[in-house]
Amino acid sequence: HLIGRDAIAAARPGQLLVNVGRGSGVDEDAVAAALDDGPLGGYGADVFGCEDRTAPGHLREVPRRLLTHPRTLLTPHLGSAVDAIRRDMGIAAARQVEQALSGRVPDHEVTAGLLRE
Repeated sequence: HLIGRDAIAAARPGQLLVNVGRGSGVDEDAVAAALDDGPLGGYGADVFGCEDRTAPGHLREVPRRLLTHPRTLLTPHLGSAVDAIRRDMGIAAARQVEQALSGRVPDHEVTAGLLRE
């Protein structure tokens, strides 16, 4: 967690926190507690810790307190739901397929060496 209890405790009263990067980057339990008892004025997220299955100690679901808190705004990965972004994602995916089929390593290979060992 890049943003955990200590970082949240240091926030100014009423501070807003928005996570659109990586779910495990924010300690969601600490956020829920800070919304109830701490300095946070609100929390918005388009990503969630439960999606980051490789993160140590990842949560299995979004904390119920975040789902029901009146000062949260949670969206299901809508941040990329823009025509230009989706077009770019499709072009990038097609480029990866073309690279793999021509015997080259795709630019954004996620198995980095696992299949070649």
